[in-house]
Amino acid sequence: MTTSTEFVGAISRPCVSICIPVFNGEEYIEEAVQSILSQTWQDYELIVVDNASTDKTLEKIQMFQDSRLKIIRNKSNIGPVANFNKCLEVASGEFTKFLCADDLLFPLCVERQVMVLKDLANQNVVLVNCARQVIGADGKHWMVRRYGCVAERVPGRMAIRKTVRSGGNQIGEPTAVMLRTEVARKVGGFEEGQSLCMDLDLWCRMLKSGDLYVIPDVLCAFRVSSGSWSVGIGWSQTEAYYSFIQRRVSDDKAILTRMDRWRATVCAAFNSVGRMAFYRVLSVLRCLEKKPIRNS
Repeated sequence: MTTSTEFVGAISRPCVSICIPVFNGEEYIEEAVQSILSQTWQDYELIVVDNASTDKTLEKIQMFQDSRLKIIRNKSNIGPVANFNKCLEVASGEFTKFLCADDLLFPLCVERQVMVLKDLANQNVVLVNCARQVIGADGKHWMVRRYGCVAERVPGRMAIRKTVRSGGNQIGEPTAVMLRTEVARKVGGFEEGQSLCMDLDLWCRMLKSGDLYVIPDVLCAFRVSSGSWSVGIGWSQTEAYYSFIQRRVSDDKAILTRMDRWRATVCAAFNSVGRMAFYRVLSVLRCLEKKPIRNS
């Protein structure tokens, strides 16, 4: 199939571009799209960029008939970072929100985040995040992750320092964040080479020119799939974060100190151990659920 863009209807200058970059996401894509169509905020375009999926992802997306839906299919797989950037490139909304194909938005998510960015008092806010519910492959609730427990505007440099020193992504995964489109483009979008930290890397580069607004309420769900439950993935995440720390300390010397670097490295190590233990527990529980019960 050649590179093509398929439009299902059209709208002009939407307030928000909600983007789903996807590759072989047939298992959850319908649920993800439906969570967008169920939003209380209606002024948006929905862009799905299919990265040359080989399963039924495209077929399932094409079943939806909505004037706001735009489907783009890549001729060949261009990699996850480039696919995220393609979403950012074609987005026409003032604000952009990404939704990973196995995650979910709760009905008020887009409205609550748009209201923050449209508030004239928040013109210098470049990112708004929210708390997210961590769910398993089966949709069961595991925990809640959040930046903080109160609604607040956090100066960009302070947000960078706090999240780097924490040894993890406190700001949130793409599903938890809404951003100003032009600011994301201005700083260069997602960068190749950042792999598993590409989102946090972009957030930090954006926050050098503006602030973060924190919504403490749970407005979306982040799914931990079975593909994440391995030591190999766990160590890859750890190595990616160490690389991210090195880059931020090098590029942001006016913000981060050597002590920040030391603390970030130590916290990242502890987080790695905790993350892999968590994945191991999930794997064991999933195996127990699948194990047949024998009658005595």
